Amino acid sequence: MISLVWKDLYTSRLMLLLPIGLFGGLLVFGALTGNDEIASLYFSSLANTYSMLMVPGCAFANASNEEKNRTLSLLRSMPISPQTIVASKFLAPLFAGVLWSLISVAALLLGARLFPKAAGIALRSTPFLGPYLVALTLPTAAMILIVSFAWNANVAGIAFVVLSAALYMISAIFRPAGMSIMGFYLKIMSPTPSMASIAVAVSLAIYFLGMLVAQVIFVHRELG
Repeated sequence: MISLVWKDLYTSRLMLLLPIGLFGGLLVFGALTGNDEIASLYFSSLANTYSMLMVPGCAFANASNEEKNRTLSLLRSMPISPQTIVASKFLAPLFAGVLWSLISVAALLLGARLFPKAAGIALRSTPFLGPYLVALTLPTAAMILIVSFAWNANVAGIAFVVLSAALYMISAIFRPAGMSIMGFYLKIMSPTPSMASIAVAVSLAIYFLGMLVAQVIFVHRELG
């Protein structure tokens, strides 16, 4: 199991290395120039945006890589249970999300020390907004993996686009009465501790439930 998870983490390593290089460069440039706007508008905002892409991106990258290199067929020929194969595909993006969460928290705490005047320029957020946003994307990543096991990575990519559009439409239509889309967005991005805890717990439950569903689908395909 550990070797399978490590393989997938290594395959999607650019999902972590590229933003680390980008945001690290922004931190250094902002510190050298004393530019608070870079720290807030670019560093903080981009870091939080990327938090919403990390787990789904890793899930889709791993699914696409398995299909491109046909390594899934190789794994099925080895003495590894189908449940273990599926579990590794779910755990690798989750571990990437946890790792990115730790990096984003450390980076935002460092950014707050380097740029104390940047707090009021952009969206006010706590350093722990990144992990919260990572957790919110877990159901989407679960859907990508379920669809990839049921059909293929191409269908999973289409499903991701459709789901993203559907979630936007739902938030636009069913937001609280009298609240603008931006106001609703800002409310989601500024959770209370209880709201964040509930969101993380529900998202994790959905993610692991999705893993069980994918295992059933994969086993059924193997028996078929």
